[in-house]
Amino acid sequence: MSSFERIPGLVSLIVTCFNKEEYIKECLDSLKRQTYPHIEIIIVDDASTDASYQQIDSWIQKFGPDLIHPPQVIRMPHNVGFAGAVTVGLFTGKGEFIAFQDADDVSHPDRIKKQVDYLQVHSEYGLVGCNYMTLGGGSDSNSDWLRYGEDIISCYQQGGHCICLSSALIRGACFDQLGGLSRAVEGSEDSDFVRKMIDHQIKLDNISDTLYYVRECPLRRSKHYLSKSIERICFVILAHQNEQVLKNQVDNIRKYNPQSKVVLYNGGKDPEFGKGIDIDICPYSRPVQVPNLGRVFYDVMRWLEESDIDYEFLINVDSDIMFVNPGFETFLLECMKDYHFMGLWMRKIEVECNDPWWWPAYTLWYEGWEKWNPFFQTNDYIIGTLNAMQVYRREIIQKMLNRIDIEKLEELVAKTEVYAIEEMLYGTLAARNGGKWRRYPTYFQEYIRLGDPLTLNEIKKAKEDPSVFFVHPIARHIEDLARKWITINP
Repeated sequence: MSSFERIPGLVSLIVTCFNKEEYIKECLDSLKRQTYPHIEIIIVDDASTDASYQQIDSWIQKFGPDLIHPPQVIRMPHNVGFAGAVTVGLFTGKGEFIAFQDADDVSHPDRIKKQVDYLQVHSEYGLVGCNYMTLGGGSDSNSDWLRYGEDIISCYQQGGHCICLSSALIRGACFDQLGGLSRAVEGSEDSDFVRKMIDHQIKLDNISDTLYYVRECPLRRSKHYLSKSIERICFVILAHQNEQVLKNQVDNIRKYNPQSKVVLYNGGKDPEFGKGIDIDICPYSRPVQVPNLGRVFYDVMRWLEESDIDYEFLINVDSDIMFVNPGFETFLLECMKDYHFMGLWMRKIEVECNDPWWWPAYTLWYEGWEKWNPFFQTNDYIIGTLNAMQVYRREIIQKMLNRIDIEKLEELVAKTEVYAIEEMLYGTLAARNGGKWRRYPTYFQEYIRLGDPLTLNEIKKAKEDPSVFFVHPIARHIEDLARKWITINP
């Protein structure tokens, strides 16, 4: 919540600049010509190495006294990047509304007036963008990526991006509620911020008037990220039967996580299983049985590295997990900012802990510690977690793979009698390699349990809570009422 009262009617217009000495004056001139009078211009110079700051200072000395609200310039001591510079501006602004503009772009004189008018008339909306053209004449060939009205939400749900944030005006209250842009998604800070607004049920729109002029397509920043991030999150499903249920789960994952990759580990004896679905199958798949699934994650990890498949997070998905709400991708990026791995109920367990809550650790201490300790090399602890939804950054996976004694791991996994070694193996290896870990927030546990499948009423209740992204377990039957309800509901 904001610690100060925003000034009614005032627009805080944020211009971020890095080495734009050739264009910054034209940009600022277009803001001086705005027909809406109540604008405070906030310029964040992101440690430019050219003459940008000198050009800005000269413009302020010349035109600043003529403006109703004195412009402000913030000179960063070092380059913090697009997200950092915008967020500094966001914290500086005092206006009821906040607008954005890139330092090499130009705004139509009526841009801010028309956008303020829109938000004042449509009080239920939190953001309004506008159409744009390229400077020099002619419509940008990529301008058809913009969407309007209800099409905006469906575009983002499908992994698209359809609002030019540089052309947008938002309510200051939206920033007070959500915070600034995330540096964890470099290259897609703008689309990530829009997705965060959608996740919080903030209504958005574009107006069709051409009120913004660019020197390059404003989709460029996110376009690079989106093309790269299509495999940013890689989900691993272990399954061996009922291809119809598998396809249902894959469709569910892609629906709610459109920028993800899904990999099947075929844990059964039928080599054709899964080939009728549009999904990658780990070539190292082999028959495995509960309670020893220890090798599954390792086989997928090494195949992804050998194939040089690009991803940032690897997540194990039990075949009875389904998603019920959008937003997990954004949640993951925010939650994992300073961490290498995460799990449900993840905790550090000391040697010979007699804690009856968790049978796998008990079996490790009393049936397998002498064999596993030389491999783990932790001496007095393990990291334990539920197998489902444990997530690891690629950088920690690479460290783990570089230090794993493969022959010893193969031998241990083949012969171990430890129950569910997969719930201790990877977290412990990640910690041994310097990984920093955390648990999922406790509110995730309400709809995660072992045992009987969740009922339809429980699923409906989970769906009503936007902070619940996935649920477990869902019966592995295509006619299960809960599964069918999840499938048909948006």
